[in-house]
Amino acid sequence: MISVAIVDDHQLVRSGMKALFAGDREIEITAEYGDAQQVLNDLSTLSGSIDVIMLDIMLPDMNGMELLKHLVGIDDPPAVILLTSFPEDEYATQAIKDGAKGYLTKDSDHQVIREAILAVSHGGLYISSRITSMLLGELEEVQQNDSLLDQLSHQELQVCNHLCSGLSIKEIAFEMNLSSKSVSTYKRRLFEKLHADNLVDLIKITMNHPRE
Repeated sequence: MISVAIVDDHQLVRSGMKALFAGDREIEITAEYGDAQQVLNDLSTLSGSIDVIMLDIMLPDMNGMELLKHLVGIDDPPAVILLTSFPEDEYATQAIKDGAKGYLTKDSDHQVIREAILAVSHGGLYISSRITSMLLGELEEVQQNDSLLDQLSHQELQVCNHLCSGLSIKEIAFEMNLSSKSVSTYKRRLFEKLHADNLVDLIKITMNHPRE
């Protein structure tokens, strides 16, 4: 079972989320928090025991974006999905840059929320094509020549394409008939060769330097 925690100051939202996933065979809501301080007091417990956190931005004692930085900094951190009433234009790109694995608005339907939880729990990223476009538009133009991707081997390029498509390490390993350890090694080499610090950088570089 995928263990999920909800961080939202509205009891109605927390109860609604628990009701949505009551009886789900893969997802279980195992913890809920009404403010940021409760989460900070429980950071050591969250490490390794919670797979996914659904985090609101508007909390009574701390902005959810600030709490996100604390969450991604712990050992064995849970994957964080921002679930908020704010539209994508306001916080989505910064949230992904700060380490969130997904961004959803509270009008998202049950199936979308479920798909997001499943995706990020397996190491993937769950963002809309619109957010991807905004991320690419915000990042500075990469000042490197078109031979940048030519240094990649065929296997590395395949891993690069799969990562940019949002696949997790396990999913890439299955697609390419490799071990997860081998895929992780290819990923590390990719980031080193392309001087990418995160997945957002990798997407930007790939988009700026398409290969036939």
